Amino acid sequence: MKTDFLIHVVILLTALFLSCSSEPGVDVPEEENEQPVLTVSAAQTINVSATGGSSVISVSTNQGSWSAGSNQTWCKISDKTAGQFTIAVDPNGTAVARDATVTVTAGAALPLQIIVNQRANTSQDSEDFGYGDEQKWD
Repeated sequence: MKTDFLIHVVILLTALFLSCSSEPGVDVPEEENEQPVLTVSAAQTINVSATGGSSVISVSTNQGSWSAGSNQTWCKISDKTAGQFTIAVDPNGTAVARDATVTVTAGAALPLQIIVNQRANTSQDSEDFGYGDEQKWD
């Protein structure tokens, strides 16, 4: 009786030990253990002059791919490459300040939002507002 009990305990412990060990040569990829990461080079809020402008934003993530989009037509996302994109803001010809939200997403990482605040046109003549590719915002 004691022998049967001892044999069952040994079999049970052996089965438990074997089920917890990994097979030789089978490694769990580190990516599965990593937390999703997404960072951008821009601040959470960007203030843009009424004349508009553009700026390159760097993106870093451990996810397979990322995307960026704007909720306003005057705030455009372009030149998406591996690790960066451009935010281009049209001139504001109105006397009212305006806001846009740029959302950056990457796989399972939490989305990041960049708020773009553009100043109102305080000039009497809106024709004075030029827009150049080299212009940067402040």
